[in-house]
Amino acid sequence: MATVDRNTSEAWKAKADDAIYFLAISGLDFTAERVREMAGSPDRPNAMGSRMKNALRLGWVRVVSFTHATRPSAHARLMPVYRGSGV
Repeated sequence: MATVDRNTSEAWKAKADDAIYFLAISGLDFTAERVREMAGSPDRPNAMGSRMKNALRLGWVRVVSFTHATRPSAHARLMPVYRGSGV
């Protein structure tokens, strides 16, 4: 994860973190797909996971359930549903 994070665009990381924080304070449940809609697709495939792990580490969000991805390229894989933790 650290290598992916180091090699990901700083501009995209800032957009993703802003989107995650915005969703976290909204009080609504969300997935990484919603973050992708707001921030755009990352330049590295694992970058979204790195940003979501960072948000968990910072206490911005917590995992409340799981759902299946809706993007066709994600092949309906299981993904966490996050909820803001009162940041």
